[in-house]
Amino acid sequence: MSLPEHDPAIPRTMKDEISTSNHHYIPRFYLRGFTNDEGLLYLYDKRTGHIKVTGPGGAFFEIHGNTGFLQRKETGEKHWTDMAEHLLAGLDTSLAGCLAIIRDTNAKMNVMGSPVVIAVVKQLIHFLYWRTPSNKAKLDRLLATVPFKDLGFGIFSKNRKRQREAEQLLATIDVWRKCAPALIATARHLSNYRQDNNADWGIYYGEENHYLVTDNPVLLTSYTGPESLEKDLLFPLAGNMLAISRPGSKKHGVDLEYREKLDIVLFQQAERYVASSKKGYLLHILENVAEYSRNGNGWEEQLKAEVLGAFLTQE
Repeated sequence: MSLPEHDPAIPRTMKDEISTSNHHYIPRFYLRGFTNDEGLLYLYDKRTGHIKVTGPGGAFFEIHGNTGFLQRKETGEKHWTDMAEHLLAGLDTSLAGCLAIIRDTNAKMNVMGSPVVIAVVKQLIHFLYWRTPSNKAKLDRLLATVPFKDLGFGIFSKNRKRQREAEQLLATIDVWRKCAPALIATARHLSNYRQDNNADWGIYYGEENHYLVTDNPVLLTSYTGPESLEKDLLFPLAGNMLAISRPGSKKHGVDLEYREKLDIVLFQQAERYVASSKKGYLLHILENVAEYSRNGNGWEEQLKAEVLGAFLTQE
């Protein structure tokens, strides 16, 4: 969004509280796992066709993307605040250290044998999925149709009675929606809401950075609700690490051919931005996308099904 504006016809009685502007929907700590030795990314813009070289700070952000407003019903006056950005940044900080530890593991370690590690990966998936512009419509629908109690939070009186009218009012407030990705990601892992499927999780390790990072990085088999973000999915943790969730035994590895096909699927799923640590590899994926596109419509879903089958089929 652009710089927050005020209607000059409405008198101002509240001062805005904004101290930030470049708001990352794909956080910098996650992007660092996909950079080259110089800490840089080759960022491709699907709308313009341009590639630029940038560090994590210059990619996957919106100006005031997490700046929201509170509005006085009586006068229509808006009070702008970047409170949501500070909330998201706090969760960024807590997840960054955990992800750094996971990225320092290798195939000989049973890192996914730790419930704590799995909880971190699940939380990260929810966190990224709900804060990206690609999934804004789904988030709006979720907040408009799913009761607070089913999302894992609520408003209660002193005598612990749920205040449904207050919850309905809160759901209409712009700032609330901006904060929702952090709150949903946290609440999903309370004991009443998290799925007991730790045995389904694993990591595929690679020797080189093959996986792209995009503005919509979680590949789901299908989406039916928040529970879909914890099963039957693929999620690059870094350029050489892929988290998977699938019941049953896992394969020991997947051919390079399918790692590249996964990147093609992730490229197509991206709304606008795709990045790689290597310009040559990014151009290689672009050539493959162009080749598939010449085959006509419908190839995306066919390739997605092929990729999911290759990664998620039991050994």
